[in-house]
Amino acid sequence: MASVYLSGILTAWCVTQLALGVFFALAHLVARRERDLLIYGTMCLALAYHSASSARAHVALSVGQRLEAVTGVMEAALLAAALNLHFVSRFVGRKVERRWLVALYGVALLFEAGVALGHWWEMDTAVLSEANVFGVRLINWRAEPTLLARVGFAWVGIQLLLAQLGLFQAARSGQREAYFALGGGLILVGAAANDMLLASGRVQDTLYVAPHAFMLYTFSVASTLVFRYRRTIAELERTERELRSATEELSASHEELREVQTELTKKEQLAAVGELAAAIAHEVRNPLAIIGNAVAGLRRPAVTDPDRGVLLDIVTEEADRLNHLVTDLLRFARPTSLKRSRIDLIELIEHTQAPLGEHHVLNVRGDERARFVDADPNLLRAALDNVIQNAAQAMPGGGTIAVDLSADEGEPKGVLVRLEDSGAGMDPATLARALDPFFTTRPSGTGLGLPIVQRVVQAHGGRVELESRDGAGTTVHIWLPRSEA
Repeated sequence: MASVYLSGILTAWCVTQLALGVFFALAHLVARRERDLLIYGTMCLALAYHSASSARAHVALSVGQRLEAVTGVMEAALLAAALNLHFVSRFVGRKVERRWLVALYGVALLFEAGVALGHWWEMDTAVLSEANVFGVRLINWRAEPTLLARVGFAWVGIQLLLAQLGLFQAARSGQREAYFALGGGLILVGAAANDMLLASGRVQDTLYVAPHAFMLYTFSVASTLVFRYRRTIAELERTERELRSATEELSASHEELREVQTELTKKEQLAAVGELAAAIAHEVRNPLAIIGNAVAGLRRPAVTDPDRGVLLDIVTEEADRLNHLVTDLLRFARPTSLKRSRIDLIELIEHTQAPLGEHHVLNVRGDERARFVDADPNLLRAALDNVIQNAAQAMPGGGTIAVDLSADEGEPKGVLVRLEDSGAGMDPATLARALDPFFTTRPSGTGLGLPIVQRVVQAHGGRVELESRDGAGTTVHIWLPRSEA
């Protein structure tokens, strides 16, 4: 009757451990990074098999039936010991190399094979014996273990002791929740020693308590996991509060930074307007001074007709210069509004309206894939004419202006227009400022030509790059998005 009662208790342990194993396996699926949950869940399933086999052993009526049940008990215990050591190593944060894990489970499988093949007990010594435990009569199974079994028992004991040592070190290092698992583990070590001695016949009047100790250890580890994750949740909540506070501080800092940036932008705009006004004043003052001097000369009573004609020509020339300056300035400052259409770049460049001398040669080469772009024809023509005119002015004695069009197959796809002259070129200091407004090296220049070119190209989604060396000519690279139509 007592054996049936114990079998019922062990069956309840089996169901409980099975539920825990399924629960922690599902928890691993939710939090895939928590591999220790999967290992613990698998250990619970192994312990469920251990409890089920122990339950069968208590109601077995013959030596053969008991042997079959005890075989299941040993198989489950060997696997559970390896899983427990693996779990504890991960729980305490100790990284174990893959080769050691392979060795751990490999040894467990070798012992499993020995149990399955019947090399664990001396079969001629297997008997059923009566035991009196606290006045209750029980039927125990015992047999003499083989050398393989003795080594296996020692191996299981070493794994249990190593696991408890790891839990003890973890508890001493600050993981106080490990004390729960450590207490259950120490009870399990004593229970395992009792069962090994009982199975080998070294003790008589006792019962197999390892299944019950396993159940206690299962609950102690589960409570340890619960406390650990509660602590983790508390730390996450504290971190969340700290992050929220930091976010609020960053938002306030961002607001202050935006106000400072707005103020800085206003100051930069005022500085740019001041610089532009100074440049315009400088460009306007010289023609106005020349015009003033010419007008003063015209007012002299003794001026002759030839001198009057010269002075009037000067006034006209400087007035044209001022008009040209104002035209370029308006073109530079006016917002660029594009009216796109499909343009043949080769045709546009070959029919340039830039003034070329009789000794200037325009040589245009192009790939058919780089021939067409979607652009504003008037603005793009003005930009290209400006570059061609600059190239011609850089070669006052004549020369070849080479224009090469090639397809850029990158992302996004585009057209690269390369305009090269053989003029005097630019030194590094001049090249660095060539795209700055009002910077020019020609006495009659306004310094707005290349900045207008850059503004037009950028409005089309392109870019302008200059390459030049003093005495070796200048190359202008213009990249434009390509039309696939």
